[in-house]
Formats: sequence, structure tokens, C-alpha cells
Amino acid sequence: LPADALGRARVRAIAQDIACEIHPLNNLRVLRYLTGPLKLSDDDKERWYRHWVETGLEAVERQLAARPTHFCHGETPTLADCVLVPQLFNAQRFDCRLDHVPHVMRVFEACMKLDAFAQTQASACPSRTWVCTTRPRPQASRPTTSTATALLRRRRCHTEGACFGSVMPRRR
Repeated sequence: LPADALGRARVRAIAQDIACEIHPLNNLRVLRYLTGPLKLSDDDKERWYRHWVETGLEAVERQLAARPTHFCHGETPTLADCVLVPQLFNAQRFDCRLDHVPHVMRVFEACMKLDAFAQTQASACPSRTWVCTTRPRPQASRPTTSTATALLRRRRCHTEGACFGSVMPRRR
């Protein structure tokens, strides 16, 4: 977090918008509820998902556009960047429109140039086999990032069996 109080408040606001407004919709139990009890088709579920993710990213875009910097806030990654990156992988997995959020994409690209982010993608973890449990695709692994790993820079791979978005390690 930044040293100044206003900077900390801004980073927390951006991170909370992502963590509380976008991320909960990625949860498997929410997505399964849509196709289970509500009996939505997969196409309807994905349209619903895209609507809310795109709307949430538009709110983040407005915040980033108000004070453009290299990352979400300043010239070094913060908690907000660590929360943003996994949501963009989820948005890409569900084919969300991202051309309307250029500041968000600029920050994402800046983050992905850093080893702390790039090395935590599922595709960068050769010791694990990854399976998308909500939307099967021909390729077995879809990129994702552990926010905790990127933030703390502790682990290179998701070896603890954690679930980030809807991408989970297949048990061997």
C-alpha cells in the first residue's frame, strides 16, 4: 500500500471494487446456481457473467482514467493490481469485451511484464494440470494468477490446491 493516506484509500477502493463487485460473480457456486436451480442455459449464464464483469471493469476503468499511472496507483504494483490481474484472466476466459477499458488493459500488460505476475499463471506451472471447471475448452489450461502469490511473491506455482477464479488443479 502507498505511504500516504489518500493513496492507501484509493488503492483499497479500487481493490474493493474488484474484489466485492466483480470477483464474487466468478465463484463456482454462483455460476452453478444460474444453470442449476435457475435453469439458465450456458449461453445465458455466460451473457449474464459478461454483462457484470464488463460493467465492473468499466467502473475500474473510470477510476484508472481519473489518475493514469503505470500501474493502478503509481509506478509500482499495489494490492489493486494483484486483485485486478486474475479478474482479467477470468474475463478473457469468458470472452468478455475488453476493448472499452484501455487503462485497465494497460495496467494488466504492465503487470504481466513482471515475473511476480507472469510466473504465477497456471500455464507457467509445469508441475500442475489445470482444468476449467465451469467452461471446458479444447486446451486444458487457461491462464490465471494467484493474487496472494503476486502480492507476497512467495510461490511460483499454485501448489496448495487453491482455486483462483474457476480454474482448479486436477488431483493426481
